[in-house]
Amino acid sequence: KERDGGTHPTSLQMQTAENRRLRQPMGRPIVHMEIVRLLDATKSRHMLTYLIIATNTLARPAAILDLRRAQFDEPHNHVDLNPPGHRQNKKFRPILAVTPTLKPWLDAISDPAQRYVAYGQRPIKSISTAWELLVKEAGLDDRVTPYSIRHGMAREMRKRKVPKEQISIFLGHLPKDSDATTSIYAPYEPDYCTEAVAAIESVMAEVRRHLTRANIDQPVLDIEALAKSI
Repeated sequence: KERDGGTHPTSLQMQTAENRRLRQPMGRPIVHMEIVRLLDATKSRHMLTYLIIATNTLARPAAILDLRRAQFDEPHNHVDLNPPGHRQNKKFRPILAVTPTLKPWLDAISDPAQRYVAYGQRPIKSISTAWELLVKEAGLDDRVTPYSIRHGMAREMRKRKVPKEQISIFLGHLPKDSDATTSIYAPYEPDYCTEAVAAIESVMAEVRRHLTRANIDQPVLDIEALAKSI
């Protein structure tokens, strides 16, 4: 079978650099008005939290589902997408500057072991079913996947002239000349990813102007509160 723009999964490593560049992303990029539709269609606390984290970090779905309170460095306003004990691989999980929109959501829980995206206090292994229902409720097409937020926000960063290095950091694509030491200590520089954070906040400002149901400035801690907020 073919997938991702005509490539066979077993032969991906044999493709040329040009073929890999032309390969279709895992989900089409979405624009800010489609993010609005997803947020306004959300009826569960865990999916609302997922969307907030996804739009403000560009993280891969697995990293979002793994994210715990212990990974939020509040004094330095950073979030480490790589949980303790998780070995880094080619899908690098970076340390990111936390946006003003995301901060109250990361502050909302205090238990270091608690995951942000959880049902009650139970970890969620997959959002596939919830995502399909959400996309349908939002009236979007089935090419909109959890990766669509990642790709769409990266496109918005490019439109706003964010330096390529900062986009790469948020996407977990370390430059070839990067090393482990750089990835550990760079986040503590005063101007770390400031343009990227500003670009994300610019998108979120546009989103706020069009929301009719969801409140992205007040973290929701339970389903009852979510029902009252919408």
